[in-house]
Amino acid sequence: MLYVQSEWITAEKDGAPVCISSGGFIFYPPDARQLYAFSKEGNAISYWIHFTGTAIEDALADLPYKRTFCGQVDERMQFESLLHQLSQTHHMRGPAYLLDEGGLLLQILASLSRSVNQQESTECSEIRAAAAYLCEHFCQPLSLADCAARLHLSVSRFSHLFTKTIGVSPYQYLLRLRLDQACALLLHTELDIRHIAQLVGFDDPSYFSRLFRKRFAKTPGAFRTAYSQELSEHPASALPVL
Repeated sequence: MLYVQSEWITAEKDGAPVCISSGGFIFYPPDARQLYAFSKEGNAISYWIHFTGTAIEDALADLPYKRTFCGQVDERMQFESLLHQLSQTHHMRGPAYLLDEGGLLLQILASLSRSVNQQESTECSEIRAAAAYLCEHFCQPLSLADCAARLHLSVSRFSHLFTKTIGVSPYQYLLRLRLDQACALLLHTELDIRHIAQLVGFDDPSYFSRLFRKRFAKTPGAFRTAYSQELSEHPASALPVL
């Protein structure tokens, strides 16, 4: 684990450069490539901890330790105090220093875990708010980049968090909203298919029809004919499962 106390460094995460600023950290799992560079000014202060042990997986149970991850520490003063104590203990090597080191390391990992869980909780709330925004504005022109920018996230990060939180990708979620609304309009209005396509966010009626058929195995026109007739005969059981 690399922690930046002041200034910043550039590190590699999942093959892409990331900036780790003051109060931030990056955690590398075993055998991961560890590539980082300090700022040109050379004023960055950082702590580096390498650790192992037979019970280390238990100690890391609340962290996503099998992949490289980074974030910000919430309890900075306490965290930096623990790092300083660990550094002093390691270099002084007093009586029972290994036990002291182990205890301090566990406190450091616990602090990391609290920070990561807090960030994930915040991100989860933001993603659910983004999903609610899509529900309210799905008929408008929307792009993944716009949604990600609203949360100050990269497109890849937004897509990953959305899929993890909601269970489907942002594209699939938006498509489902649009096609479900199209079904309702087909069954309960007499609007033509071109108009319905526009109302649910599709500029190209042909593209809308292809997506609709892919999901429901019927063209919009065939869907309307089939289920409108069933609705009139069996209103309680005619609707398809969306």
